Amino acid sequence: MLVRPATNEDAEAVFEMLGDFATSYVPERAAFDRSYPAIVARQEGELLVAEDNRGVVGYILAADMATLFANGPVTELLELYVKPSSRGDGIGRSLVEQQVDGREGIIDRRRHEDAAHEVDDREPIERNHPPAGGPGRVIRGPQDRQIAVE
Repeated sequence: MLVRPATNEDAEAVFEMLGDFATSYVPERAAFDRSYPAIVARQEGELLVAEDNRGVVGYILAADMATLFANGPVTELLELYVKPSSRGDGIGRSLVEQQVDGREGIIDRRRHEDAAHEVDDREPIERNHPPAGGPGRVIRGPQDRQIAVE
């Protein structure tokens, strides 16, 4: 299994998964086609895909924004999806870890780990808790739980 930055060639697979993933909104192909190229070009976030011998089986989308409360940028985990047939193989965890790797500062991975656990149905990995008030990069995931970057 390989986790890599998404390309324009992944658009069909990502849109198909988006249709399974989205419950609050109905994905519209025209809107997707307008947004996807900017996301892939990293103008609007970072989109990674997980690929195995069956093709693209999952994706994660995160975006950075400046904040006042965190003393620096915050990375929001916006979407995490793994096809049901590929769940339980650690793909969600791999997507989260790849998204977190290389970020600077302190990371509390609770939020991303919980999201990956929900997708993978596995035991969460060991959690690292950041010092209170310390500088660093914060990542936020589902249910607004913070994850600071190690």
